[in-house]
Amino acid sequence: MPNFILMLALFLLLSIGLRMIFEPAFLKKIIGLGLFGHAINLSLLLSGWTKPQYPSIGRAAFLGNLSFENSSDPLPQALILTAIVIGFALTGFLILFHLMSERENS
Repeated sequence: MPNFILMLALFLLLSIGLRMIFEPAFLKKIIGLGLFGHAINLSLLLSGWTKPQYPSIGRAAFLGNLSFENSSDPLPQALILTAIVIGFALTGFLILFHLMSERENS
């Protein structure tokens, strides 16, 4: 059931993001690009999730109860973190670009 809910959220984020990217208003394009980026991050999260798994660090790892078969893959999490940082920088740059163009046109 959680996979279905996450896949539904992925579909909604993708469809709303793509719809907003094709709008003529520039701010709607920025918001749509952000939603599309969140959908890509969610797809990366879903690609690394096969079954309920334990984190790679934490109490279970320190107590020695953690085996490598049951630990989660840290690569999709690292990719998502990198994508969040890049998306935040891109959004900031696009907002700055929009504000500068508005200032120059008025």
